[in-house]
Amino acid sequence: MATVAPILETPPDGADMPVGVLVYKWAACASGDTLSPLPVPWFSDCAVQVSRDATPGTYGNGVVSIKGTLSTQAVPTANETVILTTPGGAQLALSSDRVEQILQRVYQIIPSFSGTTGSHIDIRVLLSTSARR
Repeated sequence: MATVAPILETPPDGADMPVGVLVYKWAACASGDTLSPLPVPWFSDCAVQVSRDATPGTYGNGVVSIKGTLSTQAVPTANETVILTTPGGAQLALSSDRVEQILQRVYQIIPSFSGTTGSHIDIRVLLSTSARR
């Protein structure tokens, strides 16, 4: 099991990312990996995408939970994190390819991938400093 840190994605050559928008990715995650926290306190709008990579990936018996915390600790304790929800109130505990809006504003986003048989799952977070128009 590995520790997977989020990496900043950049658009293809010649493309511009809108001002105030960033996309971070935890790449090729497997069940049981430790996914590093991503500080997001200055972003007012967040969405998450969970998808299989080109390998192809599989969720197996795994579930990707999108958790958050107001803790400023570099590595918050499990007691300090909660599963975030969509604006409709559904928990962000995902076992299929999806894109969802994140309702809560948190200091850090921390995904987790439970189970024992999932592999090659990409998790992306789109962050925006201003609300959609």
